[in-house]
Amino acid sequence: MNKKINYSESVKLLIFSFGYFFIFNFYIVSVDAKNSNLPIEINFEITENNTNIIKDKDNSDSYSIQSFEKNAFVYFHQNIKENFSKYEGIELNIENYSEEEIKFKLHLQNSLGEVVSCKDDSIVIFESNNMNIAKKIKDNYIVIPKNFSGKLLVPFTSLAKDETEEKMKSLNNIISIGITLETKYELEQKIKFSSLSAYTHNQTEMFLQADDIDVIGETSISIPKVGENIVKYQVTGNVEPVLFELIAHDDNIFVSSDGRLVVTNRAKSDDAILRIRLNNNLSLDLDINLENNDFYINIDGETVQITSPEEIKEKKSTRFYLKVRNNMNTIRVLLFFLTIAFIYLYFYWNNSSIKKNGKKEDN
Repeated sequence: MNKKINYSESVKLLIFSFGYFFIFNFYIVSVDAKNSNLPIEINFEITENNTNIIKDKDNSDSYSIQSFEKNAFVYFHQNIKENFSKYEGIELNIENYSEEEIKFKLHLQNSLGEVVSCKDDSIVIFESNNMNIAKKIKDNYIVIPKNFSGKLLVPFTSLAKDETEEKMKSLNNIISIGITLETKYELEQKIKFSSLSAYTHNQTEMFLQADDIDVIGETSISIPKVGENIVKYQVTGNVEPVLFELIAHDDNIFVSSDGRLVVTNRAKSDDAILRIRLNNNLSLDLDINLENNDFYINIDGETVQITSPEEIKEKKSTRFYLKVRNNMNTIRVLLFFLTIAFIYLYFYWNNSSIKKNGKKEDN
């Protein structure tokens, strides 16, 4: 007896298999679309000003740079012909071998001759050791941390200047990419560019949330001569409660988890980093500059200027002069009566002497 075929079950299985295959492939394509890179072969030409630059023989992507004049720079640039319209930013693998930070600027140019560069107060992302650190562009420069090794993600929105943002929304005609390093005078710095690409990142939206966040609090803090200097930081924007921590090699400065930074009078004038944890995946770093100044914060939270010994002497002299000038009439009257008294005493003493001498002659 032949077994009867259940066509309805077979059709259901076929539809299920087709649906699973379609959904699975759609998911894979979607994930790939969210995480894709367009590699760009590095072939930099170099333009320098007042610097010595040496390309490492053993590692062609590594450069040692030393400036012999102030206001020196190195410009790495190359011609390309790429369509960036499907991507969200530029990804660079960088190694900073220096014990100092390196100032870095990125430029793009399209076929119309329009150039965009780093936009002040925009966000860039550093990825290293499974950490995502957001930093804001300052003075149109990205600051590469010392001894950094990892990825730098620069969203296109952080490159578009206000006057060219509309024109640069279409990135399908990029013909040039450039990198400017601002070198420090008489300091040797070494940097390596491992790879360069345009990226689409599945966490870009999370990164760009940091663009709407603002931090209230001073970034230049004076080291007090006496007592402590206290700064309270607040984070505004669409963000969950945050935690603060301090990255520094000085135990004389510290911060509480709610953002109360304390600088004692024993602190050194070294810079520190205030790290603000926005969530489990993303932190925002704020550079803190410590300065030596002649004032401190008193118990009422007021800034009080400390007077130097030289200033004390000068102020004492000035006060004495002011007292003399303000009491000049009184001094003149006193001098007049002193003069009269002196004259009276002189004549009294003179008459007494004459009388004594007359008596001696009579005897």
